[in-house]
Amino acid sequence: MDKEKLRVEILESIYEDYADREVLPHYGLIPDWYLRYKDLSKLVIEYLNMP
Repeated sequence: MDKEKLRVEILESIYEDYADREVLPHYGLIPDWYLRYKDLSKLVIEYLNMP
């Protein structure tokens, strides 16, 4: 994956997490933050290790 696409994917993930934090509790749902941050950390590590 190229660096710009990866950057966009990271930002989308962050914005989605932020939106879900506000919206999901209104439906009685709680996001699984551990899995979300684990996925985000993988994206960030991949992004930082790219030339």
